[in-house]
Parts: sequence; structure tokens; C-alpha cells
Amino acid sequence: MVRETLPSGFSSIEDWLLSYFYRHPKGDHSTLSLLRELDGVLKAEPSGLEDYNKRQRVFGAEEVAAEVQRAVETLIEAGFAKGKREADTQGVVFFTALVLTSSGEKQAIRKDKEREKQKQPPNDFESRVRAARGKAEQSKEGTNGGD
Repeated sequence: MVRETLPSGFSSIEDWLLSYFYRHPKGDHSTLSLLRELDGVLKAEPSGLEDYNKRQRVFGAEEVAAEVQRAVETLIEAGFAKGKREADTQGVVFFTALVLTSSGEKQAIRKDKEREKQKQPPNDFESRVRAARGKAEQSKEGTNGGD
């Protein structure tokens, strides 16, 4: 699996898809459009451009497309998304008209809240004590520095 092909801040392609669907409810989503969007997001990440280029040499487009298709199928199987199943002339299955279900909307909201919580610094007792000690040391240095 191509789990390295992820936008920063997301733990799985499924998480990214949930967030993308939630933020673009009126979009005409398909496996192909999601693959293009993921490609664009990865290219646009300034810190990830070099890694993206390396991945493109290691993983071919077929592997990444298969990973996106598996992620879509996982969301459908979990009841978080639904869409129209189609197949090309060679029998390769893909999905069009993809949307979140109400369960998918709830899951997308949960995942967004988790990502926001991870971005915030911890607010536990130990963190507050460390912050207070840091402030006390700074004020102590400021007082001693003037002698």
C-alpha cells in the first residue's frame, strides 16, 4: 500500500477523503477527480514537494489510483460515503457521484475535531507548571540581568 502518499496532518487517505468531501459538499466527486485533487494537494505542499517527487518515481500512478480506490471502498463499506459504481471497458471498477452519508458527516466532524485538538498545545497540569516555571525563570533572569 502507498500509505506515504498523504497530505500533512492526515493519518490516512480515508481521513483526507472525509475532510475533502465535508468541505466540498456540492462537488462532483469520483475516484478520478479525487485522485487528481490528491495529486494537486501533495504537489502544493511546500515541505512535501521533494518527497512528492520521490514518491512519484517510486510509486506509479496505478498504485496511487488503487490506493485511492481502496480508500473510497473503505468509506463506502463503513457507511460513511455512497456513490455510483461503474466500470471501464477493461472491467476496472471506479465510483462517481460520491457523497458523504449522515454517518460520514459525523465522522468527518469527529476527525476534524481530533486534528484540531492535536494541533493545540496540551493544557494539562504538567504543561501549566512547566509554563509557570519558564515565566518565573524569565522574570528571574530579567531581574538579575539588570545588576
